[in-house]
Amino acid sequence: MGSALRYTCAEEAILASPVGCGLIYTLQRVQWGFFGTLTFKSARLPERVRVTMFFALVRRLCRWFKIPFRKCVWALRQEPGEIGGRLHFHFLIAGLPPYAVQVATCMSIKAQWEKLGGGMARVRKYDSRKQGLEYTLKCLNLTNVGANLYEIKKFSHSVDEVMLSNSIWDPANLSRVSDTLVTA
Repeated sequence: MGSALRYTCAEEAILASPVGCGLIYTLQRVQWGFFGTLTFKSARLPERVRVTMFFALVRRLCRWFKIPFRKCVWALRQEPGEIGGRLHFHFLIAGLPPYAVQVATCMSIKAQWEKLGGGMARVRKYDSRKQGLEYTLKCLNLTNVGANLYEIKKFSHSVDEVMLSNSIWDPANLSRVSDTLVTA
């Protein structure tokens, strides 16, 4: 698959640690390009297949815009749906050239997800006013733990984590995709 770091939402120690604070601060500085939700046609897909599908989608996106996969910054979280409990992904992507961040790319991502065998996809240009980062990382939110308790409780053990690309910690890459170079 790809290289990634996983952060468990239920581990309160990481939230209180300098690493947890640094992680959230770093992620807030990234100039995200896209926020999206991805569903699956089948509820029975194993996690490794779901994650492989996401990696295939990101690799295709990188290929379209001639960006090495290792330089693409992304955050991924899966959660069960409100009704029926079907798993779906929420993701953020950064590191693409500015001209790539447009509605046409959103439509292409949706179409590509379906070609990969995924279900419905909703993708939009990232807008910091709409709290896509907070929604994707709601279980890591330090300032609103009480408000997010309902969301945290509905996670099962296998879906209570956020997966991040390793490129998030590469200082050279981070300076390319953020407004301020931040290292934890």
